[in-house]
Amino acid sequence: MRRLNRYVEESAPWQLAKDPAQAERLQTTLRSLAEGLRVLTVLLAPYMPESTAKLLTALGDERIELGAAVFGEGAGGAAIGELPQLFPKP
Repeated sequence: MRRLNRYVEESAPWQLAKDPAQAERLQTTLRSLAEGLRVLTVLLAPYMPESTAKLLTALGDERIELGAAVFGEGAGGAAIGELPQLFPKP
């Protein structure tokens, strides 16, 4: 997770979005972030099954088997769905 956070800081997608010439780089950045989040979510599934199920549904890939935790194995190209609150307040 720390590496994904660092990648966001380093790539600054909010800046890339302002420059039409950077559209391809923005797509690659966002795809990489979504894929990294998908892999991390699969790895966390045994510990947080309900929350990770919601997140995987939003990411459009509900596979939770360990083989799905390989970076680049996600379907890709799908729109990110609406994500319900993962940790509601009691």
